[in-house]
Amino acid sequence: MHTSSFNRKRGWILQFLFSAFLAICLLIPSQAQLQGDVNGDDCVDDLDLLIVLFNFGSNQDRRADVNRDGSVDDLDLLIVLFQFGECRPNIIWKLNFESLPPSTPVMVQTTQGSRTTQISGGAMELKMGEPMDNGQIPIEIVAMSLGTRSVPILPTQPTGGIAILQDFEAPSGGMWNPQTGQFGMVVPMRMTYWLLNELFPIGMRGELDDNVEATFAQCIVNLSGHAFLTGPNNNVLHIEGSLNCQVVEPEFVGPVFNVSVPISGDVQRKEPLEACPTKTVNKRKVCIQPVFIGTGPDDANATGASYAVFKAEAEAIWGKACIEFQWQAPIYINNNAYKILEGMGDNMTAEERALLREVDARGDNDCIEVFFVSRMENANGQKHESGDGYTVHSGGQQAKIVVADDAVTDCDPDSDRVLAHELGHALGNLDHDADTCMKPTGNPPNCPGRNPDKVTTAQARKLTNPVIKPKDPKERCCLTTSD
Repeated sequence: MHTSSFNRKRGWILQFLFSAFLAICLLIPSQAQLQGDVNGDDCVDDLDLLIVLFNFGSNQDRRADVNRDGSVDDLDLLIVLFQFGECRPNIIWKLNFESLPPSTPVMVQTTQGSRTTQISGGAMELKMGEPMDNGQIPIEIVAMSLGTRSVPILPTQPTGGIAILQDFEAPSGGMWNPQTGQFGMVVPMRMTYWLLNELFPIGMRGELDDNVEATFAQCIVNLSGHAFLTGPNNNVLHIEGSLNCQVVEPEFVGPVFNVSVPISGDVQRKEPLEACPTKTVNKRKVCIQPVFIGTGPDDANATGASYAVFKAEAEAIWGKACIEFQWQAPIYINNNAYKILEGMGDNMTAEERALLREVDARGDNDCIEVFFVSRMENANGQKHESGDGYTVHSGGQQAKIVVADDAVTDCDPDSDRVLAHELGHALGNLDHDADTCMKPTGNPPNCPGRNPDKVTTAQARKLTNPVIKPKDPKERCCLTTSD
């Protein structure tokens, strides 16, 4: 009896689902919007299902009425269920700031007056949403960094390279009117540069964070102007406008309080970051400047014993994100005192600051300096301080990394991915993530653990340091990041 009843119920359910499926096929309109994506985040997932369930039987939330028949019912729920797990590739428009004319002036307002400089690198990626009822289209900055050259404040005090970096936790949306071309958005961001860190040397590490953040000032970026789709199949977005970054913390302004850049040019549609074999992307390059402690290449006692191991792992991990490191010949610092670097936990020591100033003190060049010391100790002489590695000026063009050979020479098995982890901080100010190479593994005075070798597509998207440059000529690359 129970079996017969179950079979009858199952047959009724299958018949209902089949009928509903036919109805859904007729009800789904042919349009760009992903069906079942109730909240408009380009994926059909738990959040969409919850919106429909919470509004089931009512029509108070129009989003839940997926088929637009005036009520939220079984058909709306089934549309979400049948589409569950589907995601639509985002249409991304990417502007490489280096592609702007070399004569493009960057106006920097300082406490000593107005200064003019040039762009050093960076890029901005814009995502467009679906048209709203009034015809306007939501736009969002999904990734941005802008680097500029140094400007003089006083004869002996240049700012050093200035970096404007996206705050991924802050809202970043605006609107575009495709009829008039007018667009605008106001986005919180961060500004950092060498002189600011010298004047306000916070250099604090979070309790659970092993990278030393640079001092930075909060700023508001106003991006506005006009944009029109052109070219075959509307695959080019022509922009005429300006980007203005205004520091908003009066007590923390420092010498620079405004940076303004005119923007004029054609922006190409960027292919989605997807794994092969469906998509490939253009490879990007990053200059890495190793710095050893010793008298020169013939010094058998120079630091850098971990260099080859760290280099191989960094290339293997970030190669998945189509990043190619260009390793420069090592620079040698003849000062044995730096070999054993003493740290003080949350605060950088005078010795640490002195070491970082030895090469490209103001962050003017386009390389990430990696300083190799023999050992990191705390004030009590315990080894593996800071997990044998940390980063300063994360995400900015003045980013610097310090790593200890001890992670390889004193540990079994080797903690061979310390540098790869720190490069994630330097290239994109990436947050810690327990499932990827950004997992925090420091455990002083014990050896740091071994980081996973996983890199996600979302992390690849956040690699926006201005020192990251497109390869020229272009070189296609198979992206092998994880979702």
